[in-house]
Amino acid sequence: MKKYEYKTIIVEPKGFFGGKINADEFNRVLNDMGSNGWELVEAIASNQDLGSTALIICVFKHENVN
Repeated sequence: MKKYEYKTIIVEPKGFFGGKINADEFNRVLNDMGSNGWELVEAIASNQDLGSTALIICVFKHENVN
């Protein structure tokens, strides 16, 4: 039976009023995790006032070989 390990990363938007995601930085985080064998399972945006993004919660998994 396969066993998995999970990791959660919080990506916080930047900007004076918040809510602005740097796409290049976000892609770098996703690609770094993928390069290390982690698969993105879910990305959840948490909204704040006026619909801007407060943070993005990314959940990754990889097979535990132990």
